[in-house]
Amino acid sequence: MRQWRLIDTGLRPASENMALDDAILECKADGLVPDTVRFLRFSPPAVLVGYHQDVEQEVRLEYAREKGIEVNRRITGGGAIYFDSSAVGWEVIASKRSLCGDYSLEWVFKKMCECVVNALKVFGLDARFRPRNDIEIGGRKISGTGGVERGRLFFFKVHSS
Repeated sequence: MRQWRLIDTGLRPASENMALDDAILECKADGLVPDTVRFLRFSPPAVLVGYHQDVEQEVRLEYAREKGIEVNRRITGGGAIYFDSSAVGWEVIASKRSLCGDYSLEWVFKKMCECVVNALKVFGLDARFRPRNDIEIGGRKISGTGGVERGRLFFFKVHSS
């Protein structure tokens, strides 16, 4: 049986949270850490810009400075996301083989989202997976997901909307 670890890195600035994403993924690639589930929160509030986005097109930088909102870039693609201390994100950093074999990242995302949807259904919520990477209840997006793969590893992130 493969070993997993669960870590909660608590409230951290965006720069530390984003550095931890990259560090954990690198350490996993080097065989230094087991497959990992991480919970994270942000303080001060932050806007996380997707890997391929233009910060100046996506964020009102002057407003963010005035309000003390940090701006940082994720290692994953997708749209800009706002986090404050009340939002909890979670991530899975693992080898694809640990969960499902050597499938495409899109397949991994679908399966991971379906797990979240099934958990929400246990609580009586009419949750659904909406391709490409969203989870919705009652036709409204409640969570987005993102990720990246490096070789046979994947990094999967869930954030609330």
